[in-house]
Amino acid sequence: MINRFLDYLAGSGTKPLTIKTYAGALESFKKWFEETTSKDFALDEITPTDVAAFKRHLMDQAKKPATVNKHLTAIKALCKWAVAQGHLEHNPAAETKALNLQRQAPKWLNRKEQHRLIRLAEKDGPRNLAIVMLMMKAGLRVDEVCNLRLEDVKISERKGSVTVAYGKGDKWRVVPLNNGTRKAMGKYLAVRNSKSPWLFTTQKADKMSPRAVQYMMAKYAKEIPGLTAHKLRHTFCHELVKAGVPLDQVAVLAGHMTADGRPNVNTTVIYTRPGEADLREAVSKLDWD
Repeated sequence: MINRFLDYLAGSGTKPLTIKTYAGALESFKKWFEETTSKDFALDEITPTDVAAFKRHLMDQAKKPATVNKHLTAIKALCKWAVAQGHLEHNPAAETKALNLQRQAPKWLNRKEQHRLIRLAEKDGPRNLAIVMLMMKAGLRVDEVCNLRLEDVKISERKGSVTVAYGKGDKWRVVPLNNGTRKAMGKYLAVRNSKSPWLFTTQKADKMSPRAVQYMMAKYAKEIPGLTAHKLRHTFCHELVKAGVPLDQVAVLAGHMTADGRPNVNTTVIYTRPGEADLREAVSKLDWD
């Protein structure tokens, strides 16, 4: 019956990795069931108590909450399918609740890592520095950077902004640029030599691709372990929150908006969560020496 369920998943377009995860979880449950009950595994033999006991078994083995929940999800999906196919009258796993997961804060760059990245980008030229600054100091996503046009950039001596036209979710926003980012953009525009309407170009294309930006980040990651393009956006949001900027303003700058155009602080609030470094610093205050 498990194999029939997995075949159903494959035929319905479920991703191979998900099917593999389900297969492993269900095999684990089958083995536990047979060892615990001394019966052959059968769907109509499963009771709500069995599912709850298996959940406790995983917890007693110190499995991570995410691992426990993956097993429960697989069992629930199998039983739900069995009910739909007429093999079961009721889903014995329906009332077993998943474990609450502690939502981890996004990972961002500390000040030392930010400085190191800016130096690396500076060595590669004005274009790379401008891209890094737009992501780390203005919060733009990779796609948003690549889709910028020359006309989207407004820079003067004392102020500047970029217009993100139809970013993620087809949302439109104007992001002010701080002094450092304005300077980086000004240096790039001064040496930019292209008739392309797109702001960032390469030697081979009149529009820089997201893959090219990711390649650039991968190069810098050799010097800054764990660096990703999206971590720069996390850094932008975290630095604003850390500086005491109200969450509704951070939401607007990051493009976290509801369908009716209001700031979606429910998305932005994750940046108020302490990171690993914050927690280490907190407990270090208890030291006596």
